[in-house]
Amino acid sequence: MKRQFTVTPHRPWRHALLAVVALAALVTSGWLLFERGKVQAGYDTQAWIDLESQLRHQILALEGRNADLVRGNAVLQRSADIDRNAYIEVQKALTEAQTVMLALREELSFYRGLVTPSDRIDGLHVERLRLQPTARERRFQYMVTLTQVRKNDRFATGEVDLQVTGARDDQESSYALADLSDAQGVAKFKFKYFQNFEGTIELPDGFVPESVLVEVKPSGKRLQPVSKRFAWKSLLTGGN
Repeated sequence: MKRQFTVTPHRPWRHALLAVVALAALVTSGWLLFERGKVQAGYDTQAWIDLESQLRHQILALEGRNADLVRGNAVLQRSADIDRNAYIEVQKALTEAQTVMLALREELSFYRGLVTPSDRIDGLHVERLRLQPTARERRFQYMVTLTQVRKNDRFATGEVDLQVTGARDDQESSYALADLSDAQGVAKFKFKYFQNFEGTIELPDGFVPESVLVEVKPSGKRLQPVSKRFAWKSLLTGGN
């Protein structure tokens, strides 16, 4: 009686792929929960130190998974019976893991600056402006981050507005946030250390944007008004 054998291909890259996908999902879901749970009025310094430690561990874990994927990728490339679809899956997972790791490093650097602002000038700062195109033409999502560097824990209050400047019908034009969104006037702020402002703007037909001016007007005389202008093209290419 002949014995029948079943040959099962050994594909160690699948374990690495599944591990990276699971880890990326964990990092992404954890980051979303963190963003949702931000306290707009201030934060606990120890909490940010704990967050920095967590981000470092996540980056180290992703680096380890990346190394596994690179090794698995090399094996696949050397294999005579290479599975093209499997190779593409590994490449995709590797790219996604590297993208997540880069984003974590950027956020880690940014929030580390908020926790240890000893070398910064006291007062309000327009820390950054992010702009992201949407599926709808001429509509963009924005996020403005304001920070306060103070030697005490007093709240900063006031108003923040955006002015988009450009050209329309060969004439210089400028639009405030209320002109480009459903916002009713300027946005109000109240925070100790930082606060994010997010929303959507839609540009008028025929308008060619050139820059965005963020204006911060604090209440009272304790803090000075600040403003910062961003080139539109640099915002779309990742500059802030």
